[in-house]
Amino acid sequence: MKISKIATLWPAIALLLIPVIVPNLSPAVANETFGSVSATYKYEGNLISRKFHQPNCPYSLVMARFRKIKFDTKKQALAEGYKACRFCLAASTRTVQAKLLSQTD
Repeated sequence: MKISKIATLWPAIALLLIPVIVPNLSPAVANETFGSVSATYKYEGNLISRKFHQPNCPYSLVMARFRKIKFDTKKQALAEGYKACRFCLAASTRTVQAKLLSQTD
C-alpha cells in the first residue's frame, strides 16, 4: 500500500481504535440492550432450521440473534412445530422401537 492511501484511510482506522463509552445503565436495560449472559428462558429456537436448543448448546451459541426465538417449555416449542436438537436434547429425541417377532420354546 502506498503512503498516500494509508494517509487517506487514517481517519477511518482512527475511528476503529476509539473506545466506546457506555453510560451507566440499570442491569435490566443493559441486559435488554446488549444481551443477557444468563437466560430467563429455557430453550432457543432457530427460525430457519426449525430446531430448538438449550441456551448453552454450541449450536445455539453460534446462531445469529435475528434467527432466535425463545421458548419457556419444550411443549411450547413442539406445539409450534420445532424439533429438538440432537446434540443438547439427545435424550428427548431418542426413541426405541422394538417388536417381538415370536416366542420359541
